Amino acid sequence: MYCIGDKVVCPLHGAGIIENIITRSTSTVDTEFFVVRLLSIGLKITIPTSSMENSGIRYIITKKNAKNLVDTFHSLNFEYDSNWTKRYRDNMERLKTGDILEVAKVYKSLAERNKIKGLSAGERKMYQLAKQILFSELMLSLDCEKCDIEDYLSINIELDEEI
Repeated sequence: MYCIGDKVVCPLHGAGIIENIITRSTSTVDTEFFVVRLLSIGLKITIPTSSMENSGIRYIITKKNAKNLVDTFHSLNFEYDSNWTKRYRDNMERLKTGDILEVAKVYKSLAERNKIKGLSAGERKMYQLAKQILFSELMLSLDCEKCDIEDYLSINIELDEEI
């Protein structure tokens, strides 16, 4: 079970730290919630403790696994569809899984695609989301800053904005 202080990843939001457990009462039932502070955007979200298993939330990857991902990042192979709609849908499904390897593949493929052809507005937004999710988890796992992650992954494209 999760505890205060645990580092977790919320799919489509990124990594954060469980800060508190609160109880909210309605007229019929009391419900406990975890309060998670998301690292990358500073937002706090509440998640019912009863639905943590089904929400896709998981612990962050270990430092060893994070180092392995960074070391193998440039060798990640990813095929993407030439049809924009299918490519967008496939990438969104990958992001929804919450799997850091899938998020890294989406981030890398969009960065490479931008170098070749440029990204549509929707794909630029997805690129920023993938970056936010990937960087926040790596920052927590490796205990480092965003600029260090950028150096490790060394993908510099014009779309880099603050996460």
